[in-house]
Amino acid sequence: MSEGKWGFIDKTGKFVIEPKFKEAGVFSEGLACVCLNGKYGFIDKSGRLVIKPQFDFESHFHEGLAYMQIGNRMGYIDKTGRLVIEPRFENAGSFHEGLACVKTGGKYGFIDKIGRFVIEPQFEEAFDFRDGLARVIYDRKYVGSIDGTPKCGYIDKAGNFVVAPKYKDSPGFSEGLAWVKIGTSGRCRPDDKCGFVDKTGRLAIAPMFKGSSNFHEGLAFVVKGNDRGFINKTGQFVFILDERFRFAGDFSEGFALVESEGKYGYIDKTGRLVIKPAFEYVSDFQEGLAQVQLGNKYGFIDKTGRLIIEPQFEYVSDFQEGLAKVKTEKDIHQTSTNNNSKQLHYQDKLVSQTKSGCYIATAVYGSYNCPEVWALRRFRDNILHETWYGRAFIITYYAISPTLVKWFGETSWFKKFWRRPLDKLVTSLRFRGVEDTPYIDKY
Repeated sequence: MSEGKWGFIDKTGKFVIEPKFKEAGVFSEGLACVCLNGKYGFIDKSGRLVIKPQFDFESHFHEGLAYMQIGNRMGYIDKTGRLVIEPRFENAGSFHEGLACVKTGGKYGFIDKIGRFVIEPQFEEAFDFRDGLARVIYDRKYVGSIDGTPKCGYIDKAGNFVVAPKYKDSPGFSEGLAWVKIGTSGRCRPDDKCGFVDKTGRLAIAPMFKGSSNFHEGLAFVVKGNDRGFINKTGQFVFILDERFRFAGDFSEGFALVESEGKYGYIDKTGRLVIKPAFEYVSDFQEGLAQVQLGNKYGFIDKTGRLIIEPQFEYVSDFQEGLAKVKTEKDIHQTSTNNNSKQLHYQDKLVSQTKSGCYIATAVYGSYNCPEVWALRRFRDNILHETWYGRAFIITYYAISPTLVKWFGETSWFKKFWRRPLDKLVTSLRFRGVEDTPYIDKY
């Protein structure tokens, strides 16, 4: 039995690019990153290699440039594969609004497209610019951090704080507002409250919620007391979620996913159920379609809930630029006499990961570098690692998980068993503002 491969389908389910890649990213600006023989390069929508595999990290193009990794340093290339910014950074993100967040000397700053620092490295963490502002986590010594813990704030493109770094958490601005977490103690606690600030730093909606998502299509999901529902930008409830639903996602193309008794469906902006919960997993609608899981296979539905592409794939991405990446069934034509070589192959795969690799998540999602695993790796480094019991869990996990994955990581029952709890955790992390963008491990 050999490992399945990634390819690309169109909205009829037809393969446009045959499955032949060990790893693949989604299309962005006409190109997709693929892995061949352990190195990453880029293909166009015909499947032609336009940038030969030579890099050590998966990437994507944004604003004409893509970050890339050679050895343990990162730089940037253009769409011809030409190196335009030398690999000298410890970490690097995509360009947004003309600037990219990079890490050097253990701190984050921002560079322009010729590699010049516009905002000097000074932050514990930093994120992409959106609507002229970037979320940053500043040093513990900042005067606003009276309890000694790093705080979250927002800077403009000159590096000046527009929203002072005084909040426990905030996921970034969306539609002119950002939720912020406020509390009296240093650590995040159950009695912390969420509110919303505008781009001047003014509290636009008072902190009164146990939890919140950002605004999408004019609505934000919040938890207040025993009520769960969506508010508008005045802070008023538009509707309370039906009590059978424990959770709702963000609105995308007019629909939001909901979960009931382990099954997922969709509601519209009035709270009306429009697609009944019948799937083990669903995604937001993108380009008119949403991915769904039935059993241990993935396919796509339209906005009537009709299956457009039958569940048949091991894993899929959302459609972007008209194509979706999909992972096919493993090749089962090899005989059982190859079990030893299969085991050795998987062991080699584990050894090739970083020392702190997310073994189970990598086995489930098929890649160490995908949005779900990026979110889980941030959860490990930025949340679990901050407490003694979290660190104890990490130690225990890495003592057990490599052996579990070595023996069972390529079996369908193992992936199916772990997929649902991991999907729920990832959804919860995104709700809490944890990023699912490319990430390099801290430890």
